[in-house]
Amino acid sequence: MPTLPLVGTEFAGYRLHAVIGRGGMSVVYQAEHPRLGNIVALKVIAAEIATDDVFRARFLQESRTAASLRHPNVIPIYDTGPCEELLYIAMRFVAGADLRSVLKARTRISAPQALAIAGQTGRALDAAHRHGLVHRDVKPANILLERGAEDEPDHVYLADFGITKHAMSRSGLTSTGQFVGTIDYIAPEQIQGKSVDGRADVYSLGCVLYECLTGHVPFEKDLDAAVIWAHVEEPPTPPSAICRDLPRDFDAVIEVALAKDPADRYASCHDLIDAAHRSLEPPQGESAAAPSHSSVPRTVLSGPVATRAPSGRGADEQPLTAFPRYTSPSMDGGEFGGDWQTTGPHQPTDEPSPPPGRGGRILRGLAAAAIIALVLAAGAIAWAPWNDKAEPIKQNNQASSSNAILRAIARVDATTGGKGTIPPSTCKVQSESVVECDKPNNAISLVTFSRFPTLRTLYQAYADAVRKHEGGPFPTNFGECLPTKIHGELSWNHNYQHPKDYSFEQSKSGDLTDIQAGGRLYCIFTDDLFHIIWTMNDGRVLGNLHGSPHEDAWRWWRAVHHNLSIPNSDAPADAPPPSSHHNHG
Repeated sequence: MPTLPLVGTEFAGYRLHAVIGRGGMSVVYQAEHPRLGNIVALKVIAAEIATDDVFRARFLQESRTAASLRHPNVIPIYDTGPCEELLYIAMRFVAGADLRSVLKARTRISAPQALAIAGQTGRALDAAHRHGLVHRDVKPANILLERGAEDEPDHVYLADFGITKHAMSRSGLTSTGQFVGTIDYIAPEQIQGKSVDGRADVYSLGCVLYECLTGHVPFEKDLDAAVIWAHVEEPPTPPSAICRDLPRDFDAVIEVALAKDPADRYASCHDLIDAAHRSLEPPQGESAAAPSHSSVPRTVLSGPVATRAPSGRGADEQPLTAFPRYTSPSMDGGEFGGDWQTTGPHQPTDEPSPPPGRGGRILRGLAAAAIIALVLAAGAIAWAPWNDKAEPIKQNNQASSSNAILRAIARVDATTGGKGTIPPSTCKVQSESVVECDKPNNAISLVTFSRFPTLRTLYQAYADAVRKHEGGPFPTNFGECLPTKIHGELSWNHNYQHPKDYSFEQSKSGDLTDIQAGGRLYCIFTDDLFHIIWTMNDGRVLGNLHGSPHEDAWRWWRAVHHNLSIPNSDAPADAPPPSSHHNHG
């Protein structure tokens, strides 16, 4: 199977300078055309899906359709096609930031800033709708911002039109069984599997505008399933109840934009933005001494911004202190993406992932639609275990959803196809730092996830576990861990590589990026079982699995460890290392 290209090499006629984003199914590079000298964002699709004939045909067809959409607010596509059995798409490289990064740094922006950004985004969407296209994944990470000249507002590019489909196609479920959309912003009809039109994008843009002005997504829940339920059944909290500086007229705008029935929504994004402008403009005759939204700078890439006011008090003003200097089409999710963290081309981030409600959660697979169908058919009683007022994940002696490992496991189960990769129902919390999953998959007999307060304690536990299997000294950088090679110790990274270039001490130091080495990996086959022990620097997690047959166990591990994400900030600050008996080996 072909592998993703390396930085410094040439691919599809472009010289690859740096990795600027990555996901579970693709990598985005900063690349340069060697003859023309122009810089592009080059997205390369992972081999395991690029080699699927149905996917390849659909990707190429939809990319051509997206490239034909000429609009100043749509990210330009320069080239697309197959290369070395992989798929790629070359797009404009945007110097600035995506809206997700801005909201992560600032939480909330001013009304003129939000309206300027949403207005340009809406114009791009309305243009697409006139061509019979629906974006289906409008979210902050797909809204790219470039600083305008002098006093002009930021220029907005809407990215990831590669996942668009003709308006009369079925909604979220694609021909490959994938569920398109990021659940914090997804329209109810996409969840329900109904036909969609441009009003699904109106709903999503309304969710983005809500978040820009309140600092919260419309439905903040601990569980993805609860978010889905809320999109279908619950009204959002009125924005003025979150931030008292927002007028109640804006509540009515959001009520229409986020109507459950598309027929009750605004007919176009233009209508939504026009109504939002009217609701947020100061009334005629207002005192000149009163603060005016129009006096706030319209760029979000510098200057004062509004911060979250959860208590309902008026927002304070503070500068944006840090955000990525460069960005590119992050496409964190959608049909061709994963969960992206976009940074400057030579500065991979080590910041924790955004919290729930910051647009990083993506639900895929037929199982998601099946859950919703059962819920809607059976009513609220069937949904009770997922309801906020109940205590989710307390059945079968499980711990509550407040456990960071268990929450991450639930996200993995959703984002790896919704096929029960690691059902949370198979997992039990042994302590705040240890979760054990008993037979989460036919090939896995037991897997343990343990969190540590420091990298030093994490790697000490890892070395101890490896020594126990080896029955002697701790060996490093030997062998390989693949379906046909089952004894080795080396690094792993999110380029799907197992490099031997980095020492154990380098891994323990935390100086390596997750593109260089996201952690270390040990495997061995003994006692009719395949054992994998691995570390994840992001989250300071030690994983330990036992399974058979070894090829199936390896494939399960590959899917899980590339999708498991736990922010370091959630790690217990002063918890002792998990006791050795939890390592099972």
